[in-house]
Amino acid sequence: MKINLKWIVLLETALIVLLLVVIAALLKNTSVAPDYTYGLISPSVASNILKSQSFLIFNFNSLQEHLSQVIQANNLDVSMYVQNLRNGKNFAIQGNKGAFPASLNKIPIAVLILNRIERGELSYDTPIKIDKTLLGNDSDEIYFENDQLTVRMLLEKILKESDNTALQLLLKEVNINDLNNLMTYYDVDAEHSYTYSSESDMEHNALLTPQSFSNMFLSLYYSTILNAKDSEYVLDLLTNTTLNMNEIAKLPNNVTVSHKWGYYAASKSPTFDDCGIMYIGNGRILYCITIRNQTISASTGILGGIVNNMYLFYNDQTQALGALKQDFTASTK
Repeated sequence: MKINLKWIVLLETALIVLLLVVIAALLKNTSVAPDYTYGLISPSVASNILKSQSFLIFNFNSLQEHLSQVIQANNLDVSMYVQNLRNGKNFAIQGNKGAFPASLNKIPIAVLILNRIERGELSYDTPIKIDKTLLGNDSDEIYFENDQLTVRMLLEKILKESDNTALQLLLKEVNINDLNNLMTYYDVDAEHSYTYSSESDMEHNALLTPQSFSNMFLSLYYSTILNAKDSEYVLDLLTNTTLNMNEIAKLPNNVTVSHKWGYYAASKSPTFDDCGIMYIGNGRILYCITIRNQTISASTGILGGIVNNMYLFYNDQTQALGALKQDFTASTK
């Protein structure tokens, strides 16, 4: 049988044209993103650290309203600042009302000591001589039993145990100009009028707000002063303080809270402060809370209730946003 080459060529041409038509139709109905070099979206998303279409929490209105109602109904004097570290969304209640920082003042001292270690001026094993004149009735036995302790031991005592004697010993290793500059950087004490030795300028405490305190934790979280290893070290120590947040806030074991608390009762207005970051799965909720005119026991109970409400709100929002995400992604198929 003789094969006509002309017809074969025509048939092949027709098949190629048909194939091109089919490909064109498929491309027309398919949304193909250009091959971008990312530079305008968040670096966290571009590097796949934060997944796209993550549906982060932007709306804190119901939590803010609920906590405001509880505070007002119980006639409490509470200030707070809360921020979602994933997207910066935040809210405040009495956010401009300042307070004495209590033991939150230990964080800048720890940062400055670690900075000196990074610069090679100190090491974790550097011995610090114990000045016995600084010891008092509330000083730990370890100071009476030893003539010196290492920098590492003192750091752990001020962060985990909020030890005041350790604070006084480490203060001797801190340059006052460095401290002033760091406090200015944190926007906590731009006027350099706060003193670590007394509350001689209580009026200045009006400038020490929950939001300004939060900058200390933001700096650790984003490792803006210290290197990543030392920032992680501080935050890790603060997950094991003498105030067990999982216990008082009734949080499950898979939730971690890195926080620093303090209570100052030597004034007419006792002050309880707590700042921290609550790690819930991929969630990161920063909070700073000041409670005034309460005993330490009552303050702890109030704090636990507030943090528990934040946790429950986050869980509810995560479930709601999960359903919303499913609706949005389903509608695009």
